[in-house]
Amino acid sequence: MPKRWVVDAFPIISLCGIDKAYFLTDLCDDLLIPKGVAEEIDRGTEDDSARIWLQEFGGPYIKNIGPIEPVIRAWDLGRGEAEVINWTYNNPKWTAILDDRAARNCIQSLNRRVLGTVGIIILAKKEQKIDEVGPLLNQLDQIGFRISRDLTDAAAELAGEKGIIIADTKFEFGLMGDEIILIDEILTPDSSRFWPKDTYKPGGPQKSFDKQYVRDHLLSLDWDKTPPGPKLPKDVILNTRKKYLDALIQLTGESHGL
Repeated sequence: MPKRWVVDAFPIISLCGIDKAYFLTDLCDDLLIPKGVAEEIDRGTEDDSARIWLQEFGGPYIKNIGPIEPVIRAWDLGRGEAEVINWTYNNPKWTAILDDRAARNCIQSLNRRVLGTVGIIILAKKEQKIDEVGPLLNQLDQIGFRISRDLTDAAAELAGEKGIIIADTKFEFGLMGDEIILIDEILTPDSSRFWPKDTYKPGGPQKSFDKQYVRDHLLSLDWDKTPPGPKLPKDVILNTRKKYLDALIQLTGESHGL
């Protein structure tokens, strides 16, 4: 399916700020810049990188969008955001490139596709335009694009840059009255299989950061597999702890005092 993007001012400004505006043309099949967005960018200073890019490369993509639909006007957005959303509202096969929270809430309420600057960077990694997303996210932060640590970590994980494969996991739910609730931990070495990406080889046993080490120890013993289980030796306990701690440090960059 062709990628058709209609883009707001802030993603253009952000990508120009890290010298990656070419993502906008290289990663999609059709690009559209509403006239209101172009006029917003054109109000920048003469040395503004987004203004320079628009003047040198953006001309063919600029389009007059026309009247804004009442359902979009009701959100009281800026002209650029409203024109981006208006286009996708009337052209559902297009994706809006937006970072503004209110604008994203609006377009999601209209059941239209939306992608942000971080999403474009992740796509660039998947399309092998870049090797890592982390350095670009740091550059965005340096130019004033505020990204939470949670979002940075999620983006890096989506791009496969944490060095850990989550090979298997589980979610356990229960009922509290008529309400379905989560009843156990999620995405931990106890509830998941964490494999080091750099040593992964298909078709055989894997090195791991999870409780497989304990399972392997127990399977090596002569017991009937009924409770209570054998007492774990101190070295097995310490080695298991080290595996969990290694995973924590690799995922978060710190030991959190453990």
